[in-house]
Amino acid sequence: MLPSTARPRLRLRLRLLLLVAVAAASAAGAAKRARPAPSGVLGLRVALNVFAWWALNVVFNLCNKICLNTWPHPWALATSYWAIGSLCMLPLYLPLPRGPRTSSGRRSWLAVRQLPRLSSKEVASLLPIVALLCIGHATSTLAPAYGTVAFANIIKTAEPLFTCVFSYLLYKRTFSAHTYGSLLLVVCGVALFSTSDLTGAGASRLAKSTAPPMHGWRLAALLVFTGLMQYLSNEIAFCTLSIIHPVTYAVANTLKRSIVVAVSLLVFGNRLPPLGLAGAAMAIIGAFFYSLSMHAQHAAATPPSTPRRSDADAEAQEDC
Repeated sequence: MLPSTARPRLRLRLRLLLLVAVAAASAAGAAKRARPAPSGVLGLRVALNVFAWWALNVVFNLCNKICLNTWPHPWALATSYWAIGSLCMLPLYLPLPRGPRTSSGRRSWLAVRQLPRLSSKEVASLLPIVALLCIGHATSTLAPAYGTVAFANIIKTAEPLFTCVFSYLLYKRTFSAHTYGSLLLVVCGVALFSTSDLTGAGASRLAKSTAPPMHGWRLAALLVFTGLMQYLSNEIAFCTLSIIHPVTYAVANTLKRSIVVAVSLLVFGNRLPPLGLAGAAMAIIGAFFYSLSMHAQHAAATPPSTPRRSDADAEAQEDC
C-alpha cells in the first residue's frame, strides 16, 4: 500500500507526463503546418527530432522489457499501452480556447488537430489496415517477453523479406537483383544471429523468472511511463518523417535499431558472441541497402514531374 504522503507526488508526476505528451503532440502538429524554415533551423530541428526519437525509443524498449520481466502479462501490457496512447491522443481533437480573439474579446475554441471526415467507404478500407497495424504493435510489444531486446530488434530487420513476399503474392510485383541481394544478406544475418543468441534468450527467460516483484503504484507508474514513451516515440517519428527524405528516415531507423541493440546489451548484461555480432551487423547492413535499393528502383520508375508516395515512405511509416 502506497503511503498517503506519496500519493500527491505520484498524481503530480502522472499529470506532468500527460502534459508533456500533449505538448509534444501539439508541437508535432504545429511543425507540419509551419512555414518552410531556413536550412540551418531546419537542420537543427531534424537533429533534435532524430535525437528525441532515438532516446524515447531506447527508453521504451528498456522499460518495456522491465515491465515484461516483473509483470508476466504481455497481452494486458500491450493493451494498456494502447489505452495510454489513446488518452494522450484524443485530447488533441477536443476544442480548446487557443484561437484568435473575436470582436467580443473571447478566444475561439480550436482543436490542436482537426477531426478527419471519412466516408463509410474510406472507413471500410482503413479498418483492415488499422487491425493489422494494431496486431503489429501488439506483437512488437510481446516479442521481448520471449527473448532479449537485442534479439527482437534484430529479427525486425527481416521485415523487408515479408514485404517482397506479399508484394509478389498479392500484386505479382517483382524487384531488382540488388533488392533480392540485400534481402539475402538480411536473412543470412538474422539466421546467424538467431543461432548464436539462443543462450541469450535462455538467460533472458531465467532473468524473467528471478526478477524482483513490483506491485501497486510503483508498477502502475512504470506502465504509464512506458506507454507514454511508446506514444511519444511514434509521434515524433511521424513528425521526423514529415520533414526529411524517406531514405534519410530509413537510415536513421537502421541506426536507431543499432543503438537499441547496443544499449540493451549494456543495460541487461547480455553477452553477444562474435558470431552473433557478425550476424547482427549483416542484418542491419542488409536492411540499410534494402532501403537504398527500394528508393533507387522507385526513382527510376517514377517520372520527375509525377510526385508519388514511395514504397520507402510507406515502409518507414509502418516501422515507426
